[in-house]
Amino acid sequence: MFRTIVQPHLDERHLTYQALETEYAGHAEELVMSTKDLAQRYSGIVIISGDGLIHEVYNGLAKREDWDDICDIPVGIVPGGSGNALSCSLLRQLGQPLDGINNLGATWAGTNVAVGAAEDKSLPLDLLEVELANDDAGQKHISFLGVTIGLIADCDIGSEVFRCLGYLRAYPLAFWRIIIPKTYYARVSYLPLPKDPNTGKSIGVSSKEAKLELPRFSKPVPEDWVTIEDHFHLVYAINVPLLDPVTLFVPDALANDGILHLVLVRNTMSRLEMIQWFLQTNQGGHIGKTGVDIIAVRAFRIVPIEPRGYMTIDAENIDFGSSQGQILPGKGRLMVSSADNAGS
Repeated sequence: MFRTIVQPHLDERHLTYQALETEYAGHAEELVMSTKDLAQRYSGIVIISGDGLIHEVYNGLAKREDWDDICDIPVGIVPGGSGNALSCSLLRQLGQPLDGINNLGATWAGTNVAVGAAEDKSLPLDLLEVELANDDAGQKHISFLGVTIGLIADCDIGSEVFRCLGYLRAYPLAFWRIIIPKTYYARVSYLPLPKDPNTGKSIGVSSKEAKLELPRFSKPVPEDWVTIEDHFHLVYAINVPLLDPVTLFVPDALANDGILHLVLVRNTMSRLEMIQWFLQTNQGGHIGKTGVDIIAVRAFRIVPIEPRGYMTIDAENIDFGSSQGQILPGKGRLMVSSADNAGS
């Protein structure tokens, strides 16, 4: 993909670059974290991969002493993985088609990288700062996609052995979970966003607003938070609209709207409604179904009580347990060829 999609664009525009091939898990994070004078040597980072390598790059940047200065270095993304949630969501926001191999939109992704790099065009990207209760080191994780427990994490990680099938690998397991549902009893807390009194739409967090100081897990959430304790098929604090080319999860989400969406699917959703959702994933078939809420929030805490299962950050498997986080509006930037149709 580099040789056929990206390299010709870069060479045509006489852009200088260094091509690096990662050799093991965590390699990209190490490279980004250890490169001296990164901002002085490079004007951007291009990633040809799935969501996992993007996660590595941003967490490598976050571990640098100059994180606050370098976090908005433009990042270009070309879909080379299985799900590619961020790439698909960006193309949808820009009104660019999902074409090419597996309809992942590689053609326009290459154009966004080339034009964005050559003409210094970029779009703000909201990031999340996530804390894990079972992380003894107290390391805060940076996320661009979100945090989830339940159905999607179970199907995503549980189908890793079938990665050769791409994003379709999770669908047989998802259908099995419809036949034999697994529910999680959990306590979910969140800080809701205010709404515009005229339009009723949620008001996103401004990049000028100071970051919240979240309480320790041993402390209760603040009084202005809302807490729900229930049985869920899934809980997902998510930043983008698409999980893959055909799974529309939060239709109104934008990469740069300052809004974190908390999706709750309770076990009151019937099997029939779950089947309807399964057959209409590209239309957001879960929306409006029994027990489904999509809430615009600034911060969240998820405390799973029982049973144990999978939990993911940016579709990467992490130790199952309590998590909390908040949105960092416009903290990152993505290379684009045009932001005219990108919304805000």
